[in-house]
Amino acid sequence: EICSAIKTLLDDDFVETSILLCHPKYAEIYENEWEMLQEICSRIVDDIGMMRGPVRRFYRTMVHNQIVNFPLQKNGLPVAQLEGVWDGDIPMILVSAGPSLKRNAEELRKAKGKALIWAVDAVLPYLMSKDIIPDVIVSTESSKPIQYFADERCKSIPMVVTSNTRHEVLKENNAHKIWGNDHEFINKLRECVKIKAPYVVAYTGVATTALAVMLQMGAKKIVFVGQDLAYSEEGDTHIMPRKEGYIEDEKYVVEGYYGGQIQSRYDWCVFREWMEYHISIFPQREFINATEGGAAIQGAKPMKLEKVLEILPIKGYDVNELLNECKKAKITEYQYGCMMQQYKKIYNDIHRIKQLGYDKLFFEMNYREIPVCSLILVAMKGIAEEDRKVRFQMAVDFVESEIEKAWGLEKEI
Repeated sequence: EICSAIKTLLDDDFVETSILLCHPKYAEIYENEWEMLQEICSRIVDDIGMMRGPVRRFYRTMVHNQIVNFPLQKNGLPVAQLEGVWDGDIPMILVSAGPSLKRNAEELRKAKGKALIWAVDAVLPYLMSKDIIPDVIVSTESSKPIQYFADERCKSIPMVVTSNTRHEVLKENNAHKIWGNDHEFINKLRECVKIKAPYVVAYTGVATTALAVMLQMGAKKIVFVGQDLAYSEEGDTHIMPRKEGYIEDEKYVVEGYYGGQIQSRYDWCVFREWMEYHISIFPQREFINATEGGAAIQGAKPMKLEKVLEILPIKGYDVNELLNECKKAKITEYQYGCMMQQYKKIYNDIHRIKQLGYDKLFFEMNYREIPVCSLILVAMKGIAEEDRKVRFQMAVDFVESEIEKAWGLEKEI
């Protein structure tokens, strides 16, 4: 809880100017606790710093997608509402785009009907080229290359998405949509109809989002494939040609899948630690690492995919039929109508915020309760202007223009 509270405070665009203070004598009396608090804050600042670059590159598409994707929630399946409705006994295979995937990709063909194959978006071209059709696509980032979804078959595969998913992809897909852990803007609008946010909160990245959704749905057996979280021996980072360079750093040398040491990097270590933590808090679930390479994932039993599939019976799972049976989890017409009413208020809220101005909004009001403020804060983090008041004004103008463009294009509004 303390980590969540501190991150909420620091990640509110104040982190660069935040100072950690304590009561006089606190550091002497509670020396261990003080050290722990400093470590927590340091780690949170590192995590926020890791995301600053992507936010600055993609804040425009992030804000745009969250606005234009809102109407596409109609008849969607919020993941928190799938819990208790979904059959947790169905095994799930999480396929990521690590370079080790080439060692066991062909085995995935044998998984059909024995488990559901969940594929992160970056691996789609590779799987499709081999006619391995996943049961679920996971895509939650605003600027994923559209060519990942070039195969027409992608349009009829159910997806795990958020309001941040690339709009063109989300709109073209005509299958079921599972709405994963979403952004504050959407969560605030859902509160009016008591749609709860999931308790398994994804950190960042597509694979961690996929795992969070699986856990929330109650999956009892989860198998990792292509989850390297480290460089290959050749220095590759992904199964497909994707040059991200090779960074040698002793701080991120980790235990390898087959023992020994292997080079990882900061973001992969964060993802792996997030996974290991969640594996540890769900001891009743079974986690198998069938990656056959990369970093070891503590708590996940190493096993070849071939061996995993040998012990799974053929059940003939049809993901569309399974999701059709989850009608109770869908957003109802009434819920959608209530959320839409709240959504239509955001333009008026923008005008009210402009009248209030920076000082009144941030220092006299509970601005966190105003849904559109979360979009303004995203834009403020992305705008490269040192003066915070200037960034605020630029962010308000930008969000206002995005709402106007979206409402001019979307016939439903």
